[in-house]
Amino acid sequence: MFGRVFKTRSADRDLEADQKRVSLVTSAIGKAIDEYERERAGLQARVQSFHAIAVSITDHSDFETRDVVSEGIAATSEVQASLAIKRLHRIESNVDKLREIQNVLELHFK
Repeated sequence: MFGRVFKTRSADRDLEADQKRVSLVTSAIGKAIDEYERERAGLQARVQSFHAIAVSITDHSDFETRDVVSEGIAATSEVQASLAIKRLHRIESNVDKLREIQNVLELHFK
């Protein structure tokens, strides 16, 4: 009635296929982490530069003598720096989560 016997692939071939698939995922996670770290480095440098400039301006000027335009620029810059710091926190959280996923993959697919 049946012409062929059911046969599965070898365990070695299955293991190789599993490792290849997991490797694709871990590679993508690694690339995402690298991109986050580059973004974080650039953002940190810009925030540090802003803070250094803000301290210099504050140290070398009198509040009463600053013009309205300078005050507006300073206020806008402070808001942007605050948003950048929030982004840095979000990046850190995302990187931590991605590393947790990497650790799970490493534990379960060795």
